[in-house]
Amino acid sequence: SRFFRTVSPEAHRFWLNLNDATTNYNQILIGYTENATNDIDSQIDGEILNKNQSYLFSKINGGEFVIQGRGLPFSDEDIVPLGIKIDTDGNYNFSFENADGLFTNQDIFIKDNLTNTIHNIKQSNYSFTSQSGIFNNRFSVIYKNNLLSNEDFEIKIIQIFSSNGIITINSFDEEIKEVLVYDLLGRILFQKLNVNVNSFEILNLPTQKQALLIKVITINDKQKTEKIIH
Repeated sequence: SRFFRTVSPEAHRFWLNLNDATTNYNQILIGYTENATNDIDSQIDGEILNKNQSYLFSKINGGEFVIQGRGLPFSDEDIVPLGIKIDTDGNYNFSFENADGLFTNQDIFIKDNLTNTIHNIKQSNYSFTSQSGIFNNRFSVIYKNNLLSNEDFEIKIIQIFSSNGIITINSFDEEIKEVLVYDLLGRILFQKLNVNVNSFEILNLPTQKQALLIKVITINDKQKTEKIIH
């Protein structure tokens, strides 16, 4: 890889893989070095070449890259957008391969913007379900779990449950701004904007005892995503 030939000895790198139950699709590298910028570096970054199967990529200026070098100094506030191309509806996972430099000890998280999940990929694989297609905005790499400080609070103030064919959402602190319902393939089944009340019901949703993801956003952008059977 060009990255290994051009980075300085101070490079800090890690590798991520996309897999399903039977296939290892591809691997990407993200690294930080004094020779790189956060834009496209012709002697460092490497674009995806094989697009004939499902693949994971990092994003730079709208391009799809299998190798991305980013500039130093490293900040744990940095965000690296990821994309996936999925050929077949189904279950997939990201896995952590290896790391060197500062990433030997630095936490690395996958953020799933669909489920509002933040997962430490160095501790275990991150499993998810996806429909086929190219998804540029669902995932990113971050280095701090910003949900930790708000998670307990958000769980307490927003209650979601299904009973007798009705999904009920109660927000005990802030008015609800938006409600979205997804199936486990990431398809939007229901969306309501400008809710502006503390209690909201979803009636006559055409599902039959299936798992759904309910995402609630309050007027102050607190979020909670919960999986229910409806």
